[in-house]
Order: sequence, then structure tokens, then C-alpha cells
Amino acid sequence: MHHFKSDIFRYSVFSMVLFYAAIVIAYEYTQYQIKSVMVEHIEWITENTSLEYNGETLPSVKRRTADEMAAMFYGLNEDPNNHSENDRKVVKNSNVSALYNFRTNTLYFKPDFRFADWETTHILVHELVHFLQMTNNRYGDNPCMPRLEGYAYMIQTQWQKEHEHPADIPNGLRIMTLITAGC
Repeated sequence: MHHFKSDIFRYSVFSMVLFYAAIVIAYEYTQYQIKSVMVEHIEWITENTSLEYNGETLPSVKRRTADEMAAMFYGLNEDPNNHSENDRKVVKNSNVSALYNFRTNTLYFKPDFRFADWETTHILVHELVHFLQMTNNRYGDNPCMPRLEGYAYMIQTQWQKEHEHPADIPNGLRIMTLITAGC
């Protein structure tokens, strides 16, 4: 009987090890897929713009809600309880789908964003333009954020037209206004 209990214990431990190994393998495979999708779009961007990619570390990816990303974008306190009434209105009225933080080389996406989803690929392309702007020293010491944003929208529009992507094309007047911003 004693032998039987030790066998059950060994099988239980073995099963747990296999389970956790499967989780690690699934995580690593997901990371590989994300990096592959990023590299595919980076290649398109570099072939169609003056931006270059020379093997720099790809951005890390984190998930945040739209409100959390809006607070980050506007430089607000992370804790919404510390937001003024005006801050709350700004966050509520913003429409942040994704965000690239050039200081930490991090891409932020909503929790339900899927990298291989055709419907949202244009968002990924836009954020990867920001990554390449950073690696090509377009941010500098005092970046002109509106110009960088306008350029990212311009490349996103080019990508959408070339790939006949169904998402709304960014407003051309808005793009030109951003690009010609006097920073």
C-alpha cells in the first residue's frame, strides 16, 4: 500500500510539472507569434518609408484599459481617484486604442487586442511607426509629438490603402495639421 501512495504522489508531481511546462511553452509560443507579427509589419514600414530597423530590441507589450492608456497619454496620475473633474472628462472623452511609450520602449494595447486580428492590424502598424521613430532618433531631446503622430497616421493610411483595409482612413486634414504643427 505504501508503494501505491508514493506512485500517486510521483504521478501528481509529474502531472503538475507537465502542466506548468505546457503553460511556459504556450506563453513562449505566444511571444514568438507577437514578435513575428511585429517584424512582418516593421519590414513593410521600412520598405515603404525612410525609417530603418537594425535589429533593435522590439518593444515589450502590456495590456491596459483605454482609460488607463488615456491617463498615461495625458500624463495624469495612475490612480483615477486622484484625477480632477476635468481630468476625468479628458479621460472619458479620449479614444485611445493603443499607446507607445518611447521612454520605456513599451507598446500598450487594450486587454482584448489580438495581434493576428486583421481588423486591428492598422493600429499595430501605427504604433510600430512610433517604435521606429524612436529607434531612428526622431524623438530627440524635445520631440514634436504632433508631428510624430501625424507621420504615424500618414504611414498608417498608406498601409491601409495598399492593403485595402476596411477601417476608417485617418482624416487627411487632421494629418496635415499634425505634421505642420509648430513645435
